Amino acid sequence: MSSFIFKTIRSNSTIKVGVFVVIVFFALFFRLYGLNWDNNTLFHPDERAFLNQVHNIKFPQGSEWKGLLDIETSVLHPGSFNWGSFPHYVLKTTQYLISPFKWLDLYELRFPGRVIMALSDLVTIGFIYLICKENFSRRIGVLAVIFASLAVIHIQLSHFFTVDVLMTTMSTGTIYFCLRIARYANVRDSILAGVFFGLAIATKFSVVPLVLPIIYSHIISGGFTANDRLSHYVGILKRLIGFGAVSILVLFLTQPYMFLDFGKYVGDISTQSSMVRMNVDWPFTRQYIDTQKYWYQISQLTKWGLGPILGALCWIGLIHLLVDSIRRKFQHEIILILSIVPYLLLTGWFDVKFMRYMLPIIPFLLIGGSRTLFVMYEKIIRTRKILGFVLMGFVLLFTLHYSLAFLNIYSGHHPSKQASDWLSENSEEGEVIAQEHWDEGIPHVKGLKLQDRLEMYEPDSVRKFSKITRQLEQADFLILVTNRLYATIPRLGERYPISTNYYRLLFEGRLGYELVFHAQRQPSFLGITYFEDPFARIDIEKPDGFIYPSGFLIDWLGWADESFNVYDHPQVMVFKNEANLKNYELMELINVGSLNKKLMKSEKQAGLQLSHDQLTRQRSGGTWNDLFYLSDSLQKYSVIFWYFILQIIGLVALPFTLRIFWRIPDKGYIVSKIVGLILVSVLTWIIVNLGIIHYGVVAILISLCLLILLSIGIAFQKYGDMYQWLKSNMKRLLLWEIVLLGSFLFMIVLRSYNPDLWHPFRGGEKPMDFAYLNAVIRSSVFPPYDPWYSGGYLNYYYFGQFMVSNLIRLSGVIPSIGYNLAVATFFSLTAVSVFSLISNLVYLTIRSQGRLSWKNWLTWGIGIFGIFLVLISGNIDGLYQVITGIKEYFQNGIIVDFDFWRSSRMMSPNSQGFEITEFPFFTFLFSDLHAHMMVIPIVVTTYLLGTVYFLDIGKSVSTLTKVLQIIVLGIFFGVIRVTNTWDYPTAVFFLMLILCGGELLFGYGHLVKRVFRGLVVVAVVNVISYVVFLPFHMNFELFNNGVEFSSYRTELWRFSGIHFSFLFIIFTWIIIKMKKYLDLKTLIGNFDSNSTKRFNIFKGAHFRLIFGFLLLVTIIFIPFSWSTFLFILALGLFISFMFAIEYAYNLGTSRYLFVFVVMALTGLSLLAGVEVLTVKGDIGRMNTVFKFYLQAWTLLSISSTYFLWDIFRAPNIFNRLVRNIWVSVFCIVVIAALIYPALSIPARSKDRFDPIPPTLDGRKYMETAQCSINCYKSQEKPFVINNDLKAIKWLQNNVSGSPVIVEGVTDLYMWGNRISVYTGLPAVIGWDWHQRQQRVGYARDVTQRGIEVEKFYSTAATNTALSFLDKYDVKYVIVGDLERGIYSSIGIRKFDRMKIFGLRQVYPAEDQPHDEFSTKIYEYVQ
Repeated sequence: MSSFIFKTIRSNSTIKVGVFVVIVFFALFFRLYGLNWDNNTLFHPDERAFLNQVHNIKFPQGSEWKGLLDIETSVLHPGSFNWGSFPHYVLKTTQYLISPFKWLDLYELRFPGRVIMALSDLVTIGFIYLICKENFSRRIGVLAVIFASLAVIHIQLSHFFTVDVLMTTMSTGTIYFCLRIARYANVRDSILAGVFFGLAIATKFSVVPLVLPIIYSHIISGGFTANDRLSHYVGILKRLIGFGAVSILVLFLTQPYMFLDFGKYVGDISTQSSMVRMNVDWPFTRQYIDTQKYWYQISQLTKWGLGPILGALCWIGLIHLLVDSIRRKFQHEIILILSIVPYLLLTGWFDVKFMRYMLPIIPFLLIGGSRTLFVMYEKIIRTRKILGFVLMGFVLLFTLHYSLAFLNIYSGHHPSKQASDWLSENSEEGEVIAQEHWDEGIPHVKGLKLQDRLEMYEPDSVRKFSKITRQLEQADFLILVTNRLYATIPRLGERYPISTNYYRLLFEGRLGYELVFHAQRQPSFLGITYFEDPFARIDIEKPDGFIYPSGFLIDWLGWADESFNVYDHPQVMVFKNEANLKNYELMELINVGSLNKKLMKSEKQAGLQLSHDQLTRQRSGGTWNDLFYLSDSLQKYSVIFWYFILQIIGLVALPFTLRIFWRIPDKGYIVSKIVGLILVSVLTWIIVNLGIIHYGVVAILISLCLLILLSIGIAFQKYGDMYQWLKSNMKRLLLWEIVLLGSFLFMIVLRSYNPDLWHPFRGGEKPMDFAYLNAVIRSSVFPPYDPWYSGGYLNYYYFGQFMVSNLIRLSGVIPSIGYNLAVATFFSLTAVSVFSLISNLVYLTIRSQGRLSWKNWLTWGIGIFGIFLVLISGNIDGLYQVITGIKEYFQNGIIVDFDFWRSSRMMSPNSQGFEITEFPFFTFLFSDLHAHMMVIPIVVTTYLLGTVYFLDIGKSVSTLTKVLQIIVLGIFFGVIRVTNTWDYPTAVFFLMLILCGGELLFGYGHLVKRVFRGLVVVAVVNVISYVVFLPFHMNFELFNNGVEFSSYRTELWRFSGIHFSFLFIIFTWIIIKMKKYLDLKTLIGNFDSNSTKRFNIFKGAHFRLIFGFLLLVTIIFIPFSWSTFLFILALGLFISFMFAIEYAYNLGTSRYLFVFVVMALTGLSLLAGVEVLTVKGDIGRMNTVFKFYLQAWTLLSISSTYFLWDIFRAPNIFNRLVRNIWVSVFCIVVIAALIYPALSIPARSKDRFDPIPPTLDGRKYMETAQCSINCYKSQEKPFVINNDLKAIKWLQNNVSGSPVIVEGVTDLYMWGNRISVYTGLPAVIGWDWHQRQQRVGYARDVTQRGIEVEKFYSTAATNTALSFLDKYDVKYVIVGDLERGIYSSIGIRKFDRMKIFGLRQVYPAEDQPHDEFSTKIYEYVQ
C-alpha cells in the first residue's frame, strides 16, 4: 500500500501538489492552533522580554534620523543582543504594516510574532524537502516533511515569539545552499548561502558552528587536477569571499548596531556564554546541576521533543548517516554530518541544556531518520511487504498520535488561568497569596493581596527562613505555579538542606498547608496520556490531592525539562493554610536551627590543599644543606659544574635528538640540550607522580638512564650515519657550541653585575619566583607545596621551576646561584633554538636552488642576526630617550639618566589598561625567573619540531619517524602548557596553520583528506600533551578562564614604535615582492607564457573581488577608529597575498617561506587579538598585552629575519640610489634597536643596594645591605638585612623537611615573607595579591589568613596565639626587625612568655651573643 502511494505520488503531478497542500495545511494548522494559549497573558519570559524590546524600538522620524548612528539615542537600537536584531525588525515592520488598521499594543503584538514563527517553520519544512529531493529522493523528502510537520518541538516553539525557529530556518537554508555549492560550485549559491548565514547570525549568534559545513562545502566544490591546484584554490577563495562579503553586508543591514555598539554585543554574547557554562549562578540554570552532558539533551529531545519513536529513529538515522559518510564518502552526507555533529558536540557540552538549543539540528536529524526509515522500508518490502507497511505505519501513527496529544494542551484554559478562576470562586476578598520568586505569577487576581515572593533560591540560613515562615504564617494560600523550584532545590540537598526539608514537610501536609486545587494540561489523545512527572527527579512524595490524568498513562517517560512544560502547560498547585501555624512553630517543624548548624559545618573549606598523606611525605625530607652536595668552597666553580651538567644532558639526548631532526641540515644537534632537559624533566616528573620514588637526585639519575636507553633504542638503526655525520661536521659542531657558550657567558656577565634577588623598588617578582623555586626543590612529591599558603599546593604552572630544580639538584649548586645560572641558561637555549630554526630553513632554501654550502657567510650571519633581533634588540624608546636626553643637555645642561624600566611601558601613561610591553631583552635583563621567560626556548624549539613535521608533508617518510615526531610534539606542547599556559593556544594555532596549510599547499590526496590529516595530527598532539601531564591538570584549578571584549585600544604610533624594526623589514619585503611580481614588464621578461597565464588569476575580476571585499570590511570597521587593528589586518593580508604569488611561481622555495609567513601571521593574529579581546580577570589588559606582545615579538623577529635574508638575495630590482637609501635606513634601524641594550645594561647594573664585586650569588647583597625605605609600609627606621640572613642560614642548616613557619606579612614587592622566600619553607600566608590570583575561588580564606597573622603578632593574649599555632600547624615563629616594625611591641613581647606553652627560642641560642636587633626564631612543640 505504501509503495503504491509513493508510486502514485511520483507519477501524478496533481496528486503531488495535493499531497503537499494537505501537508502544508496540517503543518500550519498545528502551528496556529491555540495561538492564544496563554489567554491574553505572556507566560514565556523570553517572549515577554523580546516583545518589550520590539515595542520600545521605532522607525525614526524627523530629527530622529540625525541620531540613527548614535548608540545612546537611536530609536532603532534594541538595546540588548541576547537575541539577534533581525527578528526585532521583522516584527516591528509587521507592526507598522498592520498599523493602518490597528496599532498593536505589547500584548497584541504576540499574535503576529507567533504567526511569523509559524510561517518561518513552514519555510524550514520547505528547505527540508528541497534538501531531500536534491540529495536523496522525493519520497524521503515527503517522509521528512511529514515528520517535520508533526515534530512536537517545532510545533511548540512555533507558538512562541522567540528566535529559535527563525534561526533554524536560516541555518537550514544555509545548509541547503552549501549542498548546492558542493555540487555546482556556483558563486550564486555562495552568495545565497551568505544571505542566509548573515540572517542566521543576525537572529542568534549560536549558529557559528555552521562555519564548518560552509567552509567544507566550498573546499570540495569544483574538482581539480594536480596541475590545476592553484586556480582551484582561487576559485574556492572567490566563492568564499563572495560568501563572506554578502554575510557581512546582510549582517550589517539586519543588525547594524552590532557593529556600532560592538562592545555591548560582545559583552552580551559573553554573558550568555557564561550562563550556558554556569560560570554565573543563575537560579533558572540550577535544574541542570549534575545532569549528564549530551545524554540529558538526547534523552529529553527523544522523549518529549520528538516523541520516543521518532526521537529514537532520528538518532539511529544520525548513526546511519555517519557510517555511510565514512564508508561511502558522499559529500552531501558529510555536509549533513558537519551540520549536526559539531553543533551537537558544542551544545551538548554546555552545562545549561534548554531543549530549544537543539532545534537547529533537528531538521537534519529528521532527514537522517527519514532516510533510515525509508531504507529499512524498501529492504523489508522486497521480502515481507506487510512487515514493511506495519513498520512505516507504526512510526507514522505513533508520531501523529503524540503530536495530536501535545496539541491538546492548547485546548481549554491555561492552568494558571484555571487556578486564578478557582481562587476567584473559593477565596474571600483581602486574603493573602504567597508565591515563589523566579516563577511566574497567577494572572488576573482581583481582591486578593499578593505578598513578597518566597525567596527560596537564596542560600539557606536562619534569616532566610525566619522571613519565609513569617510569610507562611500571614498567608492564606500558597501557590506553586510551576515545578521550577520544588523540582530543583531538593536535588541540591547539600546546598539547600533546610529548603529540602521544607518542601518535604509541605507536601506531606505537616506545615498546615493542604493541596486544595491542582490544574494541569497533559499531552493526551484518545484516552492515552503522556504523563510528565514533576516529582520524578526528587525523593519527595506527591501531596495528597495530586490529580493523575484519567485514562491510560504512559508514565515511564519521567521528568520533562522545565523549558518544555513551564510555559504552556505547567502543573499549578494551590495550597490552603488550614492550621494557621505561627512562624516559630514552622521554624521548629522545619528544624531550621539544627539543619543550619550542620550546613555551617559542611560548608566548603578552602581548596587546593595537600592531603594528609602528601603533607606527611612533603615533610619527610632532610635539611636544606643535604640537598646540595657542593661545599661552600666549590660553589665558586658553580658555572663550570652547571654547564657540565647541561652538556651531559645534551649528550645523553643527542642520539634521540638526531633521530627526530634527521631530515634538517643541523640534525637538531644545536637544540639537543633543551630537548634533553625537557625529556629528563618529563621522565622525572612522571616517575615521581607514579609514586615510584620521591623527588630527588636519584629520581633524576633514573630518568637520565631511561633517556640513555630510549636514545639507544630509537637511534640504533642510524648509529653509523650519525657517527659519520658527527665526524664530518666537527668544525660546525664547534661553531654551534661557541654560539651556545657565547650567549651563556654573555648573560652570566650581565647577571654577575646585578645578581640581587630583591630590591625595595625594582626587585620585581624575584621573591615569588625564588620562593616557588625553593619549594619545588624541597618538595618530595607533586604537586609541590605552596611556600606562601601552608598546607596548600602550588596552583601555578610550575614546570619551568621544576626544570631549573633538576639542574640545581644535579649540579649541587645552591639555589641563590642557580637562579642566575638558570637565567643565563634559558637565554642561551633561546639563542641556539632561534639560530637553528633560521639557519636550517635558510640552508634548505639555498639547497632547493641547487647550491649546497654551509660556508655561505649569509647563512651564519642571518642566524646570528636572528638572535640579535629576538634577544638583544629593543624598541624605539631607547632612541627616543637618547634624543630627549641630547635635547635636555643642550637646552638645560642636564644629563638625564637612561631609564631601562620605561621601555617596558610603551603605552600611554594614562591608560587604564596598565599595559606592559615587555620584550625578551628586558625580560632577561630584569631577570624575573618567570614562566614567560623560561618558556621561550621551549616554544621556539617546538616551532622547529612543528616545522620538521611540516617539511615532511607530501614526502615519503617512515611511520616510525612520524609517530616519534607526533609524540615528541605532544610532549613539548604539554611542557608549554604546564610551563606557561599563555603560550599554549599560540602554539596550537601555529601548529594548526602550518600543518593544515602545509597539507593544503604541499600535501597529496583529496583536499578534504589533506585538511583532515592536519587536524588529526593537531588533535593527537593536544591529547598527548594533556595525557602526559594528567596529574597536573587534575590538581590545577583555573578560575579566570575565557576572554571578554577589550575596552582598550593601542595608538598606531605607539604600536609602530614597539615593533618598528619588524615593520621596517616586513614592509621592505612586501614592496620588493610587489615590485618583482606586479610589474607587468618584469613579469613578461622573466616568466614563461604558462606562468603568465597562471599569474592572471591575481588580476582582473578576481583581484577586484578581493579588493572590494577588503574595502567593504574597512568601511564597516572605520567607525570604530580601530586604526591599529585595521593596520595589522591589512599587513597580514598583504603578507598572505605576496606569499600566494610566490607560491604560484616558486613552489620549491615557497615551502620554506611558508614557515615564516605562518609565524608572521600568528604573531600578527596575537597583536590583532589584543585589540579586540582581553583575558577575563585581567587588570585592565596588563597581562593580556604583556604575555601576547612578548610572544608576538618572538614570532615577528624570527619571521622578519628570514624576510631580511629574502630581501638580501632578491635581484637588484631597484636602482643604486634607492638601494643605498634603504641600506642607510636599515643601519639606522639596527642602531636604534641597539641603543636600548647598550644603555640599559649599565643602568640596570647600578640599580641595586651596594656596588659589591661581581658575583652570581643572589643573596650576597644581604651581607652588607641596609634597608631604609619601602621594606614595609610606613617604615620609620632602617634595619640591617644581615640579621635575617643569619636566621635563614640557621634554618637551612637545622630544619628538616618543610615545617610551617609564620613571619611578618607586608604588601607585595616589600621585604615581607623573606624567610619563606630564601628557605622555601611554607609560610601561613605570603604575598596577598598573588595568592588571590592563584586561589580566586578561595580569596576570602587568603584574606582571612592575613588578618589572623596580623592578630597573632599584635595580640597580647597567649591563648589566641596558641590557637593560631595549632590551627595552622606552625612549627617556627619568626621575629625580626620587620615584625618589630610592623606589629605592636606588646604583641611581640608575649613570645618570650610562652615557653611554658611549648614555644621556646631556638635561635639565637641562649649561649650565643645577640642583641635587640637580632632575628629570633621560636620553635613550637605542641
